[in-house]
Amino acid sequence: MIHLDFETRSENNLVTDGSYKYAVDPSTDVNCFAFAIGDETPELWLRVHGDPLPPRLIEAVKKGMMIAAWNAAFERLIWNNVLTKYGAPKLPIEQFYCVAANARARGYPGKLEKAARFAGLAVEKDREGYLLMMKMCKPRRIEEDGTVVWWDDYKDHVRQGEYCKQDVVVERTLLSIIMPFNAQELSDYHLSEEINDRGIKVDRELAHAAVTSAATEKLTSDDAMKAMTGGAVTACTQVANIKAWVEEEWRPIPSLNKSDILDMLDCHDIPPHVADVLELRLENSKAAVSKFAAMLNKSDPAGIVRGLFVFHGAGPGRFTSFGLQVQNLVRESNTDAIPVLKKHGIKGLRMLGEPVEILSQMVRPAFLAEEGKTFLIGDFSQMQARVTAWLAGEEKLLQLFREGKDTYCAFGSIAYGRTITKADTDERFASKGCVLGLGFGGAEGALARTLKKPPARMVLPGDQLTHFVKTYRNTYTKIVNFWYRLRDATLMAMFSKGTIVPIGPVSYLYDGQHLWCRLPSGRLMCYPYARVVQDDYGDCIEYRRGNRSPKSGVIDWPVERLWYGTLTENLAQAIEFDLMMLTLRRMRKMRDLPVRIHVHDEIVPEVDKRVAEEKLAKFLALMKQGADWSEGLPIEAEGHISDRYVK
Repeated sequence: MIHLDFETRSENNLVTDGSYKYAVDPSTDVNCFAFAIGDETPELWLRVHGDPLPPRLIEAVKKGMMIAAWNAAFERLIWNNVLTKYGAPKLPIEQFYCVAANARARGYPGKLEKAARFAGLAVEKDREGYLLMMKMCKPRRIEEDGTVVWWDDYKDHVRQGEYCKQDVVVERTLLSIIMPFNAQELSDYHLSEEINDRGIKVDRELAHAAVTSAATEKLTSDDAMKAMTGGAVTACTQVANIKAWVEEEWRPIPSLNKSDILDMLDCHDIPPHVADVLELRLENSKAAVSKFAAMLNKSDPAGIVRGLFVFHGAGPGRFTSFGLQVQNLVRESNTDAIPVLKKHGIKGLRMLGEPVEILSQMVRPAFLAEEGKTFLIGDFSQMQARVTAWLAGEEKLLQLFREGKDTYCAFGSIAYGRTITKADTDERFASKGCVLGLGFGGAEGALARTLKKPPARMVLPGDQLTHFVKTYRNTYTKIVNFWYRLRDATLMAMFSKGTIVPIGPVSYLYDGQHLWCRLPSGRLMCYPYARVVQDDYGDCIEYRRGNRSPKSGVIDWPVERLWYGTLTENLAQAIEFDLMMLTLRRMRKMRDLPVRIHVHDEIVPEVDKRVAEEKLAKFLALMKQGADWSEGLPIEAEGHISDRYVK
């Protein structure tokens, strides 16, 4: 294994424009790179020396030796777009191993410095080296005639090289202590990178109209905040009001400082309208407009945005996004307003309704198919509820799924004591909230938050919420029983170090440091640095949350209690992820369903319009296929054809 780290410079802005545009920018160059083959002492190559590339390195990569790097996509793009100018051979995706993705898959933080601290490595924070790297990555100044003047002091280059070598050492050390990817996980990472490389087209004309018109019409962040919170918050500076609103709409939150907001935006269960408000607070600009601005910044001249997905960005294995967030798009799509915005701007949108709301409804359809192509938009149906029932052996619910019955109406008929049909929209919606929202141990508060989500925003009195919770638990008793069996199994594993404790198709093992869960697919899920503590209810498990960071001045890493609701939800999400990856693998082999975007339980390939109907049937059959390990799990998927990405 080759361990590699680049330090680069460019006139391009890596943060706003992303790795793909950064790597192909003509001004981007390598200041230095450090590499180590196996356990050898890291070697350094400095551009200012004018030396050829190290022969040992080139010989090793030509023999197919794999390159490990932290956030390996960046190293791959710099290698293939910049280092090739110095004579390096172009390398395939399959030759790169991302240690950051590996770390996230095992519950560790995704940033190198934080992961080192999380693991307890004795690594001193090189603040001086970091500041030097940030200085040397951009021009010192640009003269009036356009001449770029760089930071080129020789001592600075040498000092930056030492900083670079230290990153190689830390990355290598982390890889040695983290359970490595197995062959399937590594292949899945490469599959994700293929999708990132392919990218997806955005409507740049729409994005430009949104950004410029919002500025011209003075659509301020305070206007947006007021509209998004229904008047509950009238300014982005009203921290207490924002916190109260978020907790009313979602759940208690620690604070509204930057690190906490970033952590919350990575949560899989954050409602899109809450995410918009937090993004607005973070960026002090309209969240939808920010997404449009990101489309303009990150897309190439052909309008293609690449690198949208972070593999294993969230705990159970789910993807997250970097820069242009696609995991929290609002469900509603307003395509009718697109020509209005393009022609008349925000002023035109005001004639149709609240412009802030309409803008947010145009972000999803801003992703569009190439000329002559169209999207097949496939959506796993009620997958987490199906998985929960399957894990628990809840045949009453599973049979409804297998027979294609309306599970919402079925539960509603029990809860209301009369036959509920699709014509009973309010009753069916409340029942839907129960079927989808009460399977993870939630009670009245969780159900109230589920029902209050837009667009319905249903509010029920407390006694009715209690009735629904009791009815759900009395109806689906095996799911309730599964919660407690799951709690007991994890505690038994913690008290029986090294013993595999099965519960249905999953099992748990505590190795003395981490609590491991083996999923039905065989994939492992990790709860790092787990331990048993006492709370008001007796023994419980807590573990370190890698996607959260200690507050300034705090030494101990944030921990989270592992109650049966979290355990059940993690299993449902993890198995849903495994089924999605199974579909993506099959699509990869078939080569005629290239995936452009995927969000949670949706997969969106792009095909020729002339064969779209034929391909849709084939695509949905793949999604429903399942695996040997999912026998008995009723999988359903729905789909439609559209030139834009819409629900």
